[in-house]
Amino acid sequence: MEKLSRNTVWQAAAYLACTGVLWIRLDAFGASEFSGGRITGKLSTIADLGFLLFLVALLLTIFFRRVAAAIALAATMLCLPFYIYILAPGPCRQIFKSEYSIPLQRPFVWNDWAVVGVLSLVIAAFLSLQGLSNARARFVVSADHELPLNDAGSRSLSSPSWNGLSEDVRPPKQSKTPLRGSRLR
Repeated sequence: MEKLSRNTVWQAAAYLACTGVLWIRLDAFGASEFSGGRITGKLSTIADLGFLLFLVALLLTIFFRRVAAAIALAATMLCLPFYIYILAPGPCRQIFKSEYSIPLQRPFVWNDWAVVGVLSLVIAAFLSLQGLSNARARFVVSADHELPLNDAGSRSLSSPSWNGLSEDVRPPKQSKTPLRGSRLR
């Protein structure tokens, strides 16, 4: 089995942290009136779905890092409204007008676990975006490298001498003869 890269381990650790914090927070709010409300019940259900997606992303990180990163980004977007409602119930109640059974005491509430949850979501989103961009950057050929000529005399990635891009993309060796149609001055 291959050795896991440092980025893969960090990505898996971030997903594990998000899963752990969500498990603690959802367990505390699940048994309360929070899960039965018209708006808060939907927030709880969406956060449950995000929790499950983080578990799937955690398991897939080892085998399919890019797929796990995309799933984790979706999970981040699903879990963020839950934490925003916990930290800023006043603005959320102004946006989503409804009858709430508990009166609003303060518009903003400091909750340590919710702050940790938001920070873990931000870190997971950053590492997921980095994982997606790094995986895509491996296959980009810079402009200063010339592609080899194919059988028709044009330059493309589909030429036989450029088969199978790998993580270590090396440009072809430059020939000392000028290309067809170019003039030496």
